[in-house]
Amino acid sequence: MEQLGFQQSKSAVFQEFSFHIGNAKIGILSDPSTELEGIVPSPKKKYDQLHFHSYYELFYVNNGKFTIKFENEDKEFSKDDLIVIAPGTNHKTIMVNPGTARYNFSFLMEKNSLKTNFSLYDALKSAFSEECTVINNCYSLRDVLKKIVVDIMQGDEVMLGMHFHELAVNVIDLVNPQKAHPLSTQTISDSNMIRMYKLQQIIFNSYSQDISLNYIAEKLFLSTRQASRIIQQYFGCTYRELVAKMRMKVAVELLEKTDMTILEIASQIGYNSIKGFYIYFKKQYNCLPTEYRKRVQKTADKK
Repeated sequence: MEQLGFQQSKSAVFQEFSFHIGNAKIGILSDPSTELEGIVPSPKKKYDQLHFHSYYELFYVNNGKFTIKFENEDKEFSKDDLIVIAPGTNHKTIMVNPGTARYNFSFLMEKNSLKTNFSLYDALKSAFSEECTVINNCYSLRDVLKKIVVDIMQGDEVMLGMHFHELAVNVIDLVNPQKAHPLSTQTISDSNMIRMYKLQQIIFNSYSQDISLNYIAEKLFLSTRQASRIIQQYFGCTYRELVAKMRMKVAVELLEKTDMTILEIASQIGYNSIKGFYIYFKKQYNCLPTEYRKRVQKTADKK
């Protein structure tokens, strides 16, 4: 997928990931040389003075203490504190002791064109609206943050998207408990429904790749038969049909809102052959992509 634009030093080597979660496009940047129980450093720059970034910075303290110096005050953080520093906030991190270990990565958020019943983008923007958002004693987030670190280390963008989604939902619940979310434990008790929701996110973040149902089933600790049954139960179709439907949904958005060529669209959503794209699009919408675009343009001209 197209990555968000982090502005970093060209001499540094970092991993950048990009994925969609609902109506939010997320970009994550992290140093790939990290130890699981140690630090996931942000870009390898030593800041001796107050500075700011164009992206969010997230810290989670595994052990020890460290201080963040802001323009008007210093704040000390300790084990199981989560801190998110907003873009444009002047700050400087200061280690209190050498035994401090933390998870640390940077991320960006953009709103995409997907229409959803719950706006994850708006909920996250609200949760991180302060210059420095702090959640104390959030041990419950340790496991999912550890999974995110593993995903970064392994370069697994599919699972990173799912685990970042899980982190986002939990952060929203902790910052604003009144903000109900479809994956919240208060609103969903059916384990199959939760699996379905996660499965949907994995497919949405990997529809353009040739990922098998067996791969997804393994990631969710399911058998292929179980995963297939959940898809049939909640979506009323097979795995391949679900992937094709997601591809067509994105194709329609690109036809309506961009000037991309049909070949570019077909390639972006995962079709190696434009013929295959034409066949399934006509089956789904009873017209060719070129005809669909002309209809949309004609309707827009009338308005």
